[in-house]
Amino acid sequence: MFISGLYWGSKEGTDLPIYDVGFRFHFATYLVHNLISEAWFVFGFNSVYEGIQVVHYTAIIWGMLLLIHFVIYMRVKRNSINGLDRTDLFE
Repeated sequence: MFISGLYWGSKEGTDLPIYDVGFRFHFATYLVHNLISEAWFVFGFNSVYEGIQVVHYTAIIWGMLLLIHFVIYMRVKRNSINGLDRTDLFE
């Protein structure tokens, strides 16, 4: 998943005029992973030795990192398009 995200994220980063498109991939991966992990337990595919607490702890810790990424994304998005300052675009 990491290699796939790295490849497609960098490829999309060269095609879109947004500095940090990695946030969208980060959010989509977070959402899909946690939905599948929760469904794994809801449908009873888990082992008797597996606890749902691990899934919840992972979602909480990853969610905090995602929130930090979101704050950074919003700051960078406001000030740059493909690494250019917004004031330099329309001179």
